[in-house]
Amino acid sequence: MKKLILKSFLFIGFFIGICMLFLLIKPNKSFLYSYPEDGCKGRNMFIYNKMIGEEKTSILFLGSSHTMNAIDDSLISEYLKINTLNIGLCGLGKNKEYMILKDWTTYHKNKPDIVVIECNHWENTYSYSNFGYMADSKDVLQGFFVFNRNMHEDIINAIKVRIAYLLEKNKYTSVSNEKYGYLENPMQLDLAIAQEKKLARTKKWELEKKNILSSIEFSYPNFYIKQISKLCKDNNIQIYFIYLPAYGYPTKSPLHIEFLQQYGKVLITPTAIDEDIKYWADDEHHNRLGAEKISKEIALLLKDNF
Repeated sequence: MKKLILKSFLFIGFFIGICMLFLLIKPNKSFLYSYPEDGCKGRNMFIYNKMIGEEKTSILFLGSSHTMNAIDDSLISEYLKINTLNIGLCGLGKNKEYMILKDWTTYHKNKPDIVVIECNHWENTYSYSNFGYMADSKDVLQGFFVFNRNMHEDIINAIKVRIAYLLEKNKYTSVSNEKYGYLENPMQLDLAIAQEKKLARTKKWELEKKNILSSIEFSYPNFYIKQISKLCKDNNIQIYFIYLPAYGYPTKSPLHIEFLQQYGKVLITPTAIDEDIKYWADDEHHNRLGAEKISKEIALLLKDNF
């Protein structure tokens, strides 16, 4: 029995050692950003190409597809007479914004003056789905020390992309020449769907407020908010948060607003934009009209910085 246990431990140790060897491989960033299957209109390589550029960006907007469809960086740039850039990327997970900002401050010649980070009514408590593919090994492994419920998936993906890099280093190439990152959503939210979602999300919100495990679950996104704040402090970047919830939530500010306010000002757009379906493409994303309203509000809120 003792021999069986010893052999089991040796096998597990050998397996872990092999995994760690793969994680020592350092693929170039273009490979990491281009490897995940693209379900976000080429955003990964758009972000990468902007990241290695030289043009000064004064304001950088980071978040999910909420940011991508709601913040018109060309309109804000025109209003403020500076360069701004929307690099929202489909998918939730605060480690995504941390990863992209870390890479931006590492590889871009010019640091932004301000970063604006999307926040929601209830911060996502899971890892970004492509984090293991795109992040450095060190950042993947630090998930052991926080409440990362996707740790196993992140490590498997990190190993998978590094094996792929050994086999096909030069396979993934892409060029993106767009100047701005806002993507218009041409759809229009249906009234019946809006009413259904509003009712369901009001009920969900009441349950979320009573969740006794929220402080434990929030430790994961909060860890990365602290990491983002540290990156900004180290690079002399001012940080803001922008509240961009899905349609139908009754709260007018994030549940964790007091925590966020320790690190930066939380920008909240007028309630009318959140409640009127004419500003929504679907129950998650704003349409062209909504983006115009939100972008003008953001420009007004930020104009005193320039």
